[in-house]
Amino acid sequence: MAGLSLSRLAPGEAQAWDAFVAGAVNGSLFHRQDFLGYHSARFKETAHHLVWRKGSTLFAVLPLGIFLEEGRKVARSPFGASIGGFVHGPKLRLKYALELVDQLMEHLRDQGVHECLITTPPACYARSYTNAAEFALCSRGFTLRNREITHAINLGGVSDPFLPLDSSTRTQARKARRLGVTLQRNAPLETAYALVVRAKQQLGREGITHSEADLRAIRTIDPNFLKVDLAWLEGVPVAANVFLCSPTCITSFYPSCPREYAHTSALTLLTLDAIQWCLETGRTHLDLGCSSSQMVVNASLSEFKESFGASGYFRDTFGVAL
Repeated sequence: MAGLSLSRLAPGEAQAWDAFVAGAVNGSLFHRQDFLGYHSARFKETAHHLVWRKGSTLFAVLPLGIFLEEGRKVARSPFGASIGGFVHGPKLRLKYALELVDQLMEHLRDQGVHECLITTPPACYARSYTNAAEFALCSRGFTLRNREITHAINLGGVSDPFLPLDSSTRTQARKARRLGVTLQRNAPLETAYALVVRAKQQLGREGITHSEADLRAIRTIDPNFLKVDLAWLEGVPVAANVFLCSPTCITSFYPSCPREYAHTSALTLLTLDAIQWCLETGRTHLDLGCSSSQMVVNASLSEFKESFGASGYFRDTFGVAL
């Protein structure tokens, strides 16, 4: 049976890459070349995306960058995104998973790379899930460098957006409706971003992953990549959320409600509506984001997410010295 061949992504192949990711069992928005293009020229010199073929057919891809860090070359997947790792078709056989990793390590050694770090997608981003790639990484010397927990709501078999919520969260959603909170989908980005900045500042947190210009660039590439929602009360925006949208799962990046509007429970109503939107568009999961940092859990954040019926999924980073 024919083996695999490895090459770098060539100019003009980005469209074929994105078509492959869209049809793969574990592809996400974060693996797409058009999405990564919002960085423009920022990573032009470090991008080193890899493609595997079986014969002439695309078999797997790996978004990758090679960076010079303290005089050493370090390969990272992802870069400029939340998750990376191998994207592949259904039923990845273990022998091919091992071949992917063997060829990756040989290629990186040829490039003079000293270390490789790969953050794999949580299981909620896959149409069907296999740990073949992770096993192959570990069997070839990769070790678990970091493990975070992300909370996602599994909507498989759910017909009513209220069903995953616990009783107190349902009460909060009803309270928001009684107060007269209304919701706007596809809302103005500048209004939502201003709420994000304000809420972050109140928490004493500076530095937002995406600038408003970044989010505008993502929306320009494809309006379907970005979901921006606002909650209003008496003509005033009181809460916002911004989602990045993958085929099976949407990712909540900036749930924001300034302190003075917390009593409205508007953020609860926004999350409920996001569940409804997932059901309408056939998404199976709503990822509410990481609840840990460097394996330290934010207890109040995880409890808030679990009140919507979210469960924990690993977001693992594997690394190896080459």
